[in-house]
Amino acid sequence: MAKGANTTRIGAFVIVGILLIVAAITIFGSGRFFRESRQFVMNFSASMQGLSRGSPVMFSGVPIGEVTDIVLRLNEETLENDSAVLVNIYPDRFERVNISARNYEDSIREMISRGLRARLVQMSMLTGQLGIEVGFYPGTPVRMSGSKPGTVEIPTIPSTVERMETSLQKILAILEGADMEGLSRDVERALQSVSALMTMPELRETVVDGHDAVQDLRQLLAQMKAETPELLASLRNTARGAQGLVGEAQKALPTLRGDLERLGPALAKLDTLLTSADTLMRNANATVNPDSPMQQQLAVTLRDLARTSASVRSLVTALEDNPNSILFGAIKGTNQ
Repeated sequence: MAKGANTTRIGAFVIVGILLIVAAITIFGSGRFFRESRQFVMNFSASMQGLSRGSPVMFSGVPIGEVTDIVLRLNEETLENDSAVLVNIYPDRFERVNISARNYEDSIREMISRGLRARLVQMSMLTGQLGIEVGFYPGTPVRMSGSKPGTVEIPTIPSTVERMETSLQKILAILEGADMEGLSRDVERALQSVSALMTMPELRETVVDGHDAVQDLRQLLAQMKAETPELLASLRNTARGAQGLVGEAQKALPTLRGDLERLGPALAKLDTLLTSADTLMRNANATVNPDSPMQQQLAVTLRDLARTSASVRSLVTALEDNPNSILFGAIKGTNQ
């Protein structure tokens, strides 16, 4: 029995010893304990979901360091928060040439003055893993928080994902504020006014092409009533679902782009038809006797057309001028 027990103990010690040797080789072989490194701090206001200890720090796609710690900072007065991210950068990952600064930290400070910034980047669309990219962005503001005195802070700039989410929020605000039902009512009211005028014998000879314009407006109005609610609902739901979720903004792009590319031409066509109707009515107005009862109805119609056209153009302009080129570029079908 004693001999069997001793054999078991010896075997256990051998296994433990082997495991310790493997662990030692793994840990010390990585060089982290003996590798020269420099610690820096970066402060981000964006969500840190996807960033963790060990996440890479890169320069031009080359790994030069890693994240060592993430500390959430909460301002109890304003309830605002940001995250102080501590990173180790390994000098042996790159070679310095044309050195003008005395030491490494001074060199980094000089590069900061020349536009060195850090930003979050997405490493994987599938997993949502984030990393930090360091690069030169001259002309961007230098934002320092002083979160870790004694440690050199590298300023940060908004990431592509952050700018996407900002654009999504602006797009959503525009869509939420767009009174498409009111716009449809305005179009219908303007159409009815034009239709009423076009039935008057006095105008038939003056406005030869008016009937076709009214028919076009009727067809487009029916199309708007059928398609616009579903289109806007799709836009709103997609934009809402993409807000605040790292990586979801990029996944939402194809749907949002497709919806906006459908909305852009529809609004542009409506604007063109309303402009044509307005031109027809103004031409008619110029030929009508100022003392005629028809003059007042023409004036009302022109006001309806002007108000409706202004609403359409306002929506097109809001979507087009919104700084969302990072998401969509120009909306196809518009003249801008």
